[in-house]
Formats: sequence, C-alpha cells, structure tokens
Amino acid sequence: MQKLLNFAIASAALFTSSLALAVPFSGPDAFGYNGSDIAFGLTDIRTSGTNIGLDNQDDGSFTNAIGFDFDFYGNIFTETHVSTNGFISFGANNAGKSGCCSGDPIPTPGSGLDNFIAGFWEDLNPGNGGSIRTQTIGDVGSREFIVGYYDVRDFDDPGSSINTFEIILHELTNDIEIQIFQIQFDDVDDKTVGIENEDGTDGIEILFVESSDPNYSNGDILIQNQAFCFSTGGTNCGQSTSVPAPATVGLFLLGLLGIKRARKTKA
Repeated sequence: MQKLLNFAIASAALFTSSLALAVPFSGPDAFGYNGSDIAFGLTDIRTSGTNIGLDNQDDGSFTNAIGFDFDFYGNIFTETHVSTNGFISFGANNAGKSGCCSGDPIPTPGSGLDNFIAGFWEDLNPGNGGSIRTQTIGDVGSREFIVGYYDVRDFDDPGSSINTFEIILHELTNDIEIQIFQIQFDDVDDKTVGIENEDGTDGIEILFVESSDPNYSNGDILIQNQAFCFSTGGTNCGQSTSVPAPATVGLFLLGLLGIKRARKTKA
C-alpha cells in the first residue's frame, strides 16, 4: 500500500507540474492568437525533407510552396520565404529577405521585416554546418508544412552555438507550432522567437535576448526540449492541455488513504 501511496503522491506532483505548463504563456494578441506550451517532439525531416539549397549559404532565402492555403493574421498564403537566419515570412515584399543579421523585439513596426514566424531569428549560417529542410506531410485536410533547421551553426560563434528547431504550419486550423530541441546564445546578435503581423504592430514574443545581455555567455542554452503553439481557435496544434485538476488528485489521494484505514480496521 505504501508503494501505491508513493506513486500517487509522485503522480500528483507530476500533474501539478503539467498543469503549470498548460497555462498559456502569452496572448491573446490584438488579432486573437493565443500561445501555449505543448509537448516537445521533433518530426525530424532531415532525411525525408527537401534540400532547398540553403545548406551552404549565409544570409540566403528560398521561396517554398506550402502545399495548402494557410491563414496568417487574416491573410491567405500558399507559399512562404524560408531564411537561413531562422525564420519564415510571408508576402511578396518579403521575397529574398534574409533578415540579416539580428532579431528584433516583437512587435516592432518599421523594422524592415514583418509578417514572420521566428523559430530562432539571429545570424545563423548553415555554411558553417547544419541543414535546412522542408516537407509537407499528412492527408488532405490535416496536412502539416514543416521547415526544419538541424544543427545549424551561428555565423560568429559556430563552435558553441549549434541550433535545432522546427516551424510547423497546420492545415485548416491554421495553427503555428515551434518545436525547439536546442537554441544557444552568442554575444554578437540579438535573438527572437515568436510571430509578428504584416505591419509590425501586433504579435506574440516567446523570447527576445539582446547580444549584450549580461545573464548569458557564449554557448549558454536559451531554450531546450520545448514546444509552443499559436492558435486562434483553441485547437492547440492538435494537442490537449487538459490535465487532472488538483482537487481531483486530492480526492484520489484521500480515497487511497481511506482504503488503507479500512484495511487496518478489518485487520
């Protein structure tokens, strides 16, 4: 019985921790996007995905078909511009923009780059190592467009900043998913994770770190094994954030204690 009680107490602690992760981390923004933590898990398309020709480029950009209509801040897009510097962007005015060489706070009007999803916007250089792949997977109606950055190194500090993450667009729900295996700090460029609308007046920022931030040293991990979803319809990238409420866990523990007492009385 003691083992069962220990398991229940450990489970209660786990549920409480999960509940904290399920709380939206930001939003809603003015448009209506909410952000939430979701389960981490890379799709990992480094083998199955398409090499779009950015692996040996610094400050490169490639326009890639999404494979379905995608609604971003109320505008429909069928293609996106993939930058070597850790973000994808939308709209004809962003074609060819690489975002060199530093991220911006979100939102920032008039910065020269808006209408983007930043998995880790900073001065990355796959020419120093790493790969960028794209792939559309799934059945019609529930397809996902994935842009994967795998072991992509920093331009200025390729030895200690090695970054792996994915940006995933969901068909029909228009949810946006960012999966981060690891992103690392360097002291040359500012770093951004989040989304921003077409005129830079609205968005949700997960992370903005200035290169001069005294709390970090080169190679420090900024985010590891975490994932985030941006959704306007509560669909949460197809994942549930519901966990047993603390009261439910408490009743479960009381029930176990009652069983234990009943057994003692019978003995």
